[in-house]
Amino acid sequence: MTDRAVRWLGRSGTVVLLGLALTATAAGPARADAIRDRQWHLAALHASEAHAVNQGEGVTVAVVDSGVAAGHPDLEGNVLPGVDLTGTTPDGRTDTHGHGTSMASDIAAHGHGPDGRDGVLGLAPRASILPVRVSTDGRGGDVGAGIRWAADHGARIINVSSVSPDLSTVREATSYALDKGAVLVAGTGNDGTSGVGAPAMYPGVVAVGGLDRTGALWARSSRGPETVITAPAVDIVSTDPGGRYAIANGTSDATALVSATVALIWSRYPQLDAHNVIHRLVATADHRGESGRNGSYGFGAVNPYRALTESVQAVAVSPLAAPTSAPLTGAPPVEAVTAARPAGGPVRVLAALAGGGALLLALGTVVAVRRRRR
Repeated sequence: MTDRAVRWLGRSGTVVLLGLALTATAAGPARADAIRDRQWHLAALHASEAHAVNQGEGVTVAVVDSGVAAGHPDLEGNVLPGVDLTGTTPDGRTDTHGHGTSMASDIAAHGHGPDGRDGVLGLAPRASILPVRVSTDGRGGDVGAGIRWAADHGARIINVSSVSPDLSTVREATSYALDKGAVLVAGTGNDGTSGVGAPAMYPGVVAVGGLDRTGALWARSSRGPETVITAPAVDIVSTDPGGRYAIANGTSDATALVSATVALIWSRYPQLDAHNVIHRLVATADHRGESGRNGSYGFGAVNPYRALTESVQAVAVSPLAAPTSAPLTGAPPVEAVTAARPAGGPVRVLAALAGGGALLLALGTVVAVRRRRR
């Protein structure tokens, strides 16, 4: 696989640093208001009710991505030593791009400050993140090798917030991970058309589409018979390297939120095998769209609280058999990886932690720009 073979699913285009609009004292209530209160998806997913039942203890989620900035205050202590398959850092706990750090926080951020009330809260805040760094700049990497490494190093859940063409390396690695009993969660893509990329296109993978704030399918969410489930994908606030925060659209975040839900399920029901974890995930989804599984919403919208609390009958085989219609093989073309087309609009860095000093609440003007390709 070349470094142009993979396209990150969310947060494409320009990342802007926003100028000073409001100053608050550090550790003050405005910090939580500025960041935590912007996490609208937590209420939409009934996260507080789910967290009263389980928070993901004892479960490891591999994030095959651009690395994870393990020193971010909202992630510190939840990021295990992983691997850097690019060979540039010792263990993957570095991220110069930001995508992997964002995904990790969607899953397992615990916030900071008194009782963790400030900053970003993940959907499974007591889960552990295993960073598998396959890219330094968000332009791609050997995702197949990353999936294999994760499967060989104890990850029960493998999060892949990227799409690639139908390459043998990715296909074979996916089969390898599934055969080892892992749950592989991958995004459908951000093209807004019929056509799901790899590895989401493969039978057995939890292929995740995106929802907007109303609970309807996000207009740019790729769709097809491979779709399994959907989750929020719009205006998702997450961590960014350097103690900052970002807000963006993309099925990347939806994928991470589903991975977090799988972590909650497996922590609550550790005796389940992968087939039954997936069955519980889809059996408790809130139905959307046409009856039964459909190409837009799959089995419906993820519901973490229902997944933790409802009675679900065990199954002997995975509910993710091959789709009834032929999979669409029109995965995103390789050349699209380097296109300047945003996948979800601008990503805005919301705030920088100013330990012991003032906090910049990013509600104002652009003062600097850097690029991300995802």
